[in-house]
Amino acid sequence: MAYTPSLLSLVTHSFSRSGLRTGLVALLLSANACDEGVECIIPPCLQPLAVEVTVTVEPTGAPATGAFIALTGAGSGGGPCLDAKCVVLGVAGTYELDIGAPGYQTVHRRVVVPGSQPECGCPSVETQRLTVALPSAG
Repeated sequence: MAYTPSLLSLVTHSFSRSGLRTGLVALLLSANACDEGVECIIPPCLQPLAVEVTVTVEPTGAPATGAFIALTGAGSGGGPCLDAKCVVLGVAGTYELDIGAPGYQTVHRRVVVPGSQPECGCPSVETQRLTVALPSAG
């Protein structure tokens, strides 16, 4: 289904006074698929949540204070985790994660995130959630 210019014009005209025009038009365009022969308009896309890691410490299972994550693969970067929860925003692919905290050994995990990238639209992923228990460094 392609967007219908008359519907787009009607909705744009109806909401232009209230300041909702831009957001509604982007939503309307992103909600429609593109037919063959119709130019595809790709809306701005937010990065989906690819991986969520809960970091605990052995042997207690308590949240790891000062946890951090580094990643390579489908994405790269890293940084501190908030309240022992690390999140990775990104697309489908294989992520190499190194997760650690001060006073604990760094743990390596490989995570495969399935998903899709439509020809006309935003990528989607199946968020992978895991818990990592860090062994003591000493």
